[in-house]
Amino acid sequence: MVWVPDRYLDRPEGTLHVPGHWEQRLSPQEHYVPPLHVCNRSSGECMQVLQGVRPPPEHRTGP
Repeated sequence: MVWVPDRYLDRPEGTLHVPGHWEQRLSPQEHYVPPLHVCNRSSGECMQVLQGVRPPPEHRTGP
């Protein structure tokens, strides 16, 4: 398991807060990411990002 600390992503709709979470490393190029609740810091609007297989956090531009 790999700990991914809180991250802030600048997007056209505002800055998104991605909370810290654990991910399972499947291979050097893939991690399993659990469902996440991501919130827009400007509007306070939150959304759920579904779980799935994604690149490692250092190669990701989204949650």
